[in-house]
Amino acid sequence: NLFLLLSAERPDFTALLGKCRTVEYKGLTSTVEPLPLPGVPSWATPTRIFAPGADGAGIIGLCRGLYISVAVTQKPGGDLSPDDTNALVKLFNDQVAKLEAI
Repeated sequence: NLFLLLSAERPDFTALLGKCRTVEYKGLTSTVEPLPLPGVPSWATPTRIFAPGADGAGIIGLCRGLYISVAVTQKPGGDLSPDDTNALVKLFNDQVAKLEAI
């Protein structure tokens, strides 16, 4: 999944992740933790996500006033392979390069 978002607020996702790693929404609890990924810009935040019914990983960051967010989802309890994380980083960085070229 790839999302480009425009927001009036500019939350610091790394700081939020340090303060809050559990999110409850509509009675479902999800857990988010840092995910060290090589090749991700220092201004972006990579995460590992554990949610009811699906786990995954994502990267979000602010580039030229837009939030770029990419994510991969998988069955609960699945392992992330190097192919998964490499593809996630590549997709994120490719989108950053496209925005920077404009």
